[in-house]
Amino acid sequence: MVALAALARLGIASRAVTRLGIPDGGVAAAETQLCERLATLFQPGDVVLTTWRHDGHPDHEATARACAEAAARCGARLLEAPVWGWHWSAPGDGAMPLARAARLALAPQVVARKRSALLCFASQLAPDAATGAAPILSAHALERLLHPFELYFHDGAI
Repeated sequence: MVALAALARLGIASRAVTRLGIPDGGVAAAETQLCERLATLFQPGDVVLTTWRHDGHPDHEATARACAEAAARCGARLLEAPVWGWHWSAPGDGAMPLARAARLALAPQVVARKRSALLCFASQLAPDAATGAAPILSAHALERLLHPFELYFHDGAI
């Protein structure tokens, strides 16, 4: 499985992964079930990192809403990271809640691991042979995803 290979390149063992069986493109339809399942996994004091609720991708937004609800139920902290927001927002346009943003610097070896993990997703990086459509992740998109930092939004003290 591609996701497990990518996680391995990040140093995350497959035994640390809990698969919930929600299909790609189907998170919004399963949002309630996702929230209920996550609520059984999160513990008070956990830090939950998810995609941003306003990222512009329906799966990302539904995942973030489910994580926010489940985290609130048990007292876990929620951090939301933009993925597609980097591609449709522009500096100074006010689209991202930068007043609630924190930046985490990444060491060069961490960026290298992240690049290696992204390369596992070949279907996102190559043109579609059947249709001739451009890659989902262009070189420009990859450049943005490989900043030497992570940005996330929070609602309180870090």
